[in-house]
Amino acid sequence: MSPLQGIVASFNQNDIIVNWANKQPLAKPVICLGDGHDGVWNIFKEISCEQDRREILDWYHLNQNLQKVGGSMKRLKQAEAYLWKGNVENAAALFTKLKKTSAVNFCKYLEKHKQRIINYEVCSRDGICSIGWLSGRIRD
Repeated sequence: MSPLQGIVASFNQNDIIVNWANKQPLAKPVICLGDGHDGVWNIFKEISCEQDRREILDWYHLNQNLQKVGGSMKRLKQAEAYLWKGNVENAAALFTKLKKTSAVNFCKYLEKHKQRIINYEVCSRDGICSIGWLSGRIRD
């Protein structure tokens, strides 16, 4: 019998998955990889306890939001290089003087998720944990 057999989740019934997950023997830390949607992080808050949980913003969604800023390809590549190494401050500094709504929104996104942005390069290279789908990465 599969450990997931009989588990069903649907919109606004996340408690089923949370209760199931919390009954499992969980690794420490529990790696919670997600996009930037609050709903995902609200579910993760219910799994394990804070000191045993590591929340990571997945690389694909981080890069996807970066690309929405548009504008200078040089700036986007530089920001991506900073973010790939987990350097949120330097990445944000590239956009803070811009008045464009997409740049302002991206800076807010970075601020909101800065604790979830890791050194993706090291984690990917060393196989420490999943960082999400990589195809969004700009190649040099």
